[in-house]
Amino acid sequence: MTVNVRPIDNGVVDGDRSVNVMATAIGHLDASASLSVVDDDIPTLLLTIDLSAIGEADGTASATGTVSRNTDTSGPLQVTLMSDDTTEIAVVQTVTIPANETSVSFSIDAVDDAVVDGNQTATIIASATDHIDGGQAIVVSDNDGGVTGQKWHDLNGDGLKDADEPGLDGWSIVLLDDAGAVVAETSTESVDVNNDGQIDPFTESGLYTLATIAGTWNISEVQQQGWHQTTQAADSGTELLYELDQQLDLRFTGNYYEDWGGAAAKSGCRVPMDGTTSLRTAICTSGTGKAGCHFWGS
Repeated sequence: MTVNVRPIDNGVVDGDRSVNVMATAIGHLDASASLSVVDDDIPTLLLTIDLSAIGEADGTASATGTVSRNTDTSGPLQVTLMSDDTTEIAVVQTVTIPANETSVSFSIDAVDDAVVDGNQTATIIASATDHIDGGQAIVVSDNDGGVTGQKWHDLNGDGLKDADEPGLDGWSIVLLDDAGAVVAETSTESVDVNNDGQIDPFTESGLYTLATIAGTWNISEVQQQGWHQTTQAADSGTELLYELDQQLDLRFTGNYYEDWGGAAAKSGCRVPMDGTTSLRTAICTSGTGKAGCHFWGS
């Protein structure tokens, strides 16, 4: 009779092996035959992670990774670890699989990048001399909130965004807390929102995103010389300045004082100009829509 012999792939680099196959039966002499099993395994590292997803705010040791080897365990093996996105996850640079062990575990740290970038996928890669790399991906969920908007050219000066009024790139937009201190700042830019390979100047220019946590914030723009604001702000002090601008057609002259600390916010003040010792009378505001000081006199 014919007996099928099936080799077992053990996934371990252990070299070619000689195997004896023996047949026995009552009242019969035993018989045996030998065969050689050729090892087809390649020195390889395997990396696994106990979780498929973590959050940015989970902090240190938010997940555990394990790197395993399929090679001889008689000695230790040093393994280099790398995160392909260090703004999302961080790991130690090296770990060592001890002698007589096939694996070692390590901690994975979540990184809070304070950027509104949505859920991201990061991959940890393990490498060692004469071994094929191992890798495993993990999803890092975004915990950052954000405020989005558009700065546009109000061509007809009515304070409302019309369909034919384009966005304006290159304007500084700041996020202020209740004390008037800047907590985030960005510049307006063009973004291909619909991914059609083109920028619509009316809907995809002048866009901004300010990363922030939940709370109440003031949004302000940094005025540029030669421009005046047409939209009114929310607070009364800023609204008065807005009305004064409109009545007198005032514009910034380049003598601009950024009062982000809030000390001169919405009050009469005397502030140094351009780093000199000369003073000018001013009313300053750091409210929504208007930031800085309006100067007159000498």
